[in-house]
Amino acid sequence: MKFDLLFLTLIGCGHCFVVIDVNIYGSLSCPTSFKSRVNVWEEDHKWHQCVGRWSDFADSESNPRADKRYHKDYKVSGEAYDGFWEWDVELFATYEHFCGGAHKCFCVDLGHHGWSFEKN
Repeated sequence: MKFDLLFLTLIGCGHCFVVIDVNIYGSLSCPTSFKSRVNVWEEDHKWHQCVGRWSDFADSESNPRADKRYHKDYKVSGEAYDGFWEWDVELFATYEHFCGGAHKCFCVDLGHHGWSFEKN
């Protein structure tokens, strides 16, 4: 009896998890030629899930643009999901770069989302 009730509860719970499409794009710049990587993650209690990755460890443009900076355009796309009893996904991005020669990394909190997410 308890198993039947649990099974019916899980069957009837069509909105107990969430899956969304994620698209993040933009441009990184530096006064010198540089290498970079962008990752988007879904935050989880035990381990974070990689939603998408853009990696370009080749040098940036060979010539600076009009603003006298070197640029790299990036786009990260993927599907983020969270398990049962969740109503949204918690997204964050990590940006790694070698601007100025040293390896640097910073995180950006992208917030909680229950629908498709796009950020420029």
